[in-house]
Amino acid sequence: MKLTDIQTKIANSLSNGFVDQRFNGPEELTPQFIYNNKGDSMLIHIERELANCSSYTFVIAFITESALAALKVKLADLAMKGIHGRILTADYLTFNAPKVFQELLKLPSVEVRIADVAAFHAKGYIFDHELDQYQSVIIGSSNLTSGALLRNYEWNVRFTSHDNGILTARLIQEVEDEWRQAQPLTDHWIDQYRVRYEEKPKLQITEDLSETTTQYAIGKQQIEPNHMQQDALSNLKQIRAQGARRALIISATGTGKTYLGAFDVKAYHPHRFLYIVHREQILTKTLDSFKKVLREGFFDQFQTEYGEQTADKFDEQF
Repeated sequence: MKLTDIQTKIANSLSNGFVDQRFNGPEELTPQFIYNNKGDSMLIHIERELANCSSYTFVIAFITESALAALKVKLADLAMKGIHGRILTADYLTFNAPKVFQELLKLPSVEVRIADVAAFHAKGYIFDHELDQYQSVIIGSSNLTSGALLRNYEWNVRFTSHDNGILTARLIQEVEDEWRQAQPLTDHWIDQYRVRYEEKPKLQITEDLSETTTQYAIGKQQIEPNHMQQDALSNLKQIRAQGARRALIISATGTGKTYLGAFDVKAYHPHRFLYIVHREQILTKTLDSFKKVLREGFFDQFQTEYGEQTADKFDEQF
């Protein structure tokens, strides 16, 4: 089978990225590893793809107003050129603020739908090139938040695939299946969502969803562990009973790892403990969460980015 010119270019670019870098292929078609560092960011790559596409689809779980603001001008320019976009998002964990959905409705030539998926956690950006019959796709860890697009340590991969490729066929089929089942975003839906959003206790939410608390039994006097935390606490108790001094817990975003730490400290009751995070915003939220669970004890926090802070006496350090 003879390949077309664009198919040959894609094949050479894929060979360059996945087989041998000595293969020559156009840079715009070559697979790329994207992470935020000096001079490069996820936002730059998205803007570059938008500037050259014939249409686009974002399949994104979490969106913030600041990230939308960074792309508004570019999306408006595309609308003036007749380039249509689609955004498939969700109400997962009620993370997205109602204001975000309102701003999504205002985007010109962009259709937005709410996925009918219980745990919608996808992060994919698809850019169509209709004339040349291929797609550019970025898939990885970046949600549509300013942190994920500019600052956070994220891993994303960009690749291209021809319309005839099996990867494109499966990807597009999955997107279209979810799109057909999804609910169009409307003012009425936003009004209903706002009620749920305001009723749900916002105990631990940061813009980049570094930790989001879900499914807690919250009373006036105490916060009770959710199912994941109950299982983890039980396992930790057994491990300690066997004499172990170290344990590692790996759990997905949004399952309640911060509160798990607080519950374990409460159960184990150490003389002192150390909790380390990488951002001041998370530090402050974490401290509040621990205080809600422990209620007693002296807490102090140390932030190395802003100079040394010392305490003469402490039980807990953050």
